[in-house]
Amino acid sequence: MENTAQTPKALTSFLNQNTFAAFSAIKLNENNYKTWKKQALACIKVNKFQSHLDPRMVPARFSSESDRHEGIEAQSYTNWEVQDQCLVAWLTATMESNFVNRVIEVKSRIKQLKTQLKTLKKHGSPVTEYMAKINQVADALSALGAPLTKDEYIEAALGGLDEEYNIFITVATARIEETSESEFESQLLAQEELVDKFRRTELGSVQANIAQREDTPEKFQGRGFNNYRGGFRGSRGRDYFRGTGRSTWWQGSRPQCQLCENLAIQ
Repeated sequence: MENTAQTPKALTSFLNQNTFAAFSAIKLNENNYKTWKKQALACIKVNKFQSHLDPRMVPARFSSESDRHEGIEAQSYTNWEVQDQCLVAWLTATMESNFVNRVIEVKSRIKQLKTQLKTLKKHGSPVTEYMAKINQVADALSALGAPLTKDEYIEAALGGLDEEYNIFITVATARIEETSESEFESQLLAQEELVDKFRRTELGSVQANIAQREDTPEKFQGRGFNNYRGGFRGSRGRDYFRGTGRSTWWQGSRPQCQLCENLAIQ
């Protein structure tokens, strides 16, 4: 297999050129990952370091078992490691000093951010405000080299929605593989409008029922009037309508079944 790795000499010439300074203008922090990423990728492509982004492209450390036992590294691996450490040094130089300190503890920071992501809840706040918090944590994870996948991003957002979004959660989960992040946010905004509309309609209905009840005379709100199913329960009302025959008045007052034409059982 042909060794395509650059030699340390070629790498040293890279460091001595103005390329390094030209691609170091933007310093990485938690708020500018996407901009910084464009700068970093441009520098990596110009210097043909793309293989360092793919773990499958790392050359074998030892050429044979005997070299492994004797600790003799293959030259191709040595050259690759020099390149890789140089790239690490450049990437570190393009980070803000306070951000470098966080990268040192990157694992604990990633764990902290993922825990924070799970605790984010909408709690009645606008969707735009809720998604802004989700995106802020997602950007911070990306800056630490642990970007969320599309599915993880959508699942995190669904996890913090209120109960009134249960139907939306079910549908969105079923379609998660075919939905992009931007499409999901648009669908969530549309669902918010439907939820708000339903809430206003329901509130109006409740207010109308309360107003109607307040207008009903007290004599029609008693126990006997509303409880006619028991035969106007009371000391005098229990047997009032009982007799040997069926009362035609009682028949006319009860609804009739449209299927069997008998009196409906209430």
